[in-house]
Amino acid sequence: MALNLTDGVSVGWETKVSIDKYSGASPAGAPKIICCDQIIPKHTVELVRNSEGAMCGDVDLPNWRTQKGRVFLRGSLVISFTGAVIDYLWPILGMTETTPATTYSLGATDVLTQWDMDLNLAGSIHALTGCVCTKWAIRGSKGSKPMQLQIDYAAETEAEGTFAGTALDVEDVFSYTDMSTFTYNSVSRLSADRILIQVDNKPVIEYGASTTMTDAHLGPRECVIATSTPYSATHDDMYWTAKTDETGLNTVIVFASADRTYTFTAATAIGIPALGPVMSRADQIRTPVTLLAHRSDTGPGTRVSPLTVGMAAT
Repeated sequence: MALNLTDGVSVGWETKVSIDKYSGASPAGAPKIICCDQIIPKHTVELVRNSEGAMCGDVDLPNWRTQKGRVFLRGSLVISFTGAVIDYLWPILGMTETTPATTYSLGATDVLTQWDMDLNLAGSIHALTGCVCTKWAIRGSKGSKPMQLQIDYAAETEAEGTFAGTALDVEDVFSYTDMSTFTYNSVSRLSADRILIQVDNKPVIEYGASTTMTDAHLGPRECVIATSTPYSATHDDMYWTAKTDETGLNTVIVFASADRTYTFTAATAIGIPALGPVMSRADQIRTPVTLLAHRSDTGPGTRVSPLTVGMAAT
């Protein structure tokens, strides 16, 4: 077999993603190309068939008892984000812009925003329409990997299309050491060795008699902050306080790169108590921490969001 150096192999660096966050809006948006670490499409079509009812003297299922059913277009984007990237993507995550270009929050009447996306998977361009964010997460840990943003999506339609978009500005990625503030109950927790901020929109998705998704509605959304702290006298309250607290405690996390600062505030985060294992005399004893961000009221009719995000130039 002759060696093929042109089109016999496709590799990951050849892929690109373009997102138009203004899907369906007027005027039409200008798609932006996002540089991803991983693209994980889980696109498939269900088979509608009846294997139990084919009693025809043949052990194999006949093809006329099989049809294609619903098209499931789900997947994930994993991005070592920069300020330019995450600023552009905030509007598609299902949050309310409470102060233009500076603050987003989980609001009482949030809706899922529709957006379009082109996946250039080297072998073909997959043009997705009617995308919604089903879950998003920001995570990082001590070490040499940048912090990452993961966006899980569901889409209405998929077609082989063309790729379009302009690149976003080039800016610094976020290191875990860019976490300049982490407080819970007014005590610094910068000894945490990992962090996860996750919002699961838990959308209610409808197909009806259609092969494609016909509607998606924000479901019983859940916001989680997870981390790990040393089980020391300074931080043992991450267990003891979480064991008794029912009203929630203020949690603030700040990431500051050379370009952008993000402040995450969960005003009433309710902890789930847990103790970590003691594996050996050489291991550090740490507390696995899970905080559920809830909404609260500061007075009659005053709603406090489960999570707000403040954005500012560094």
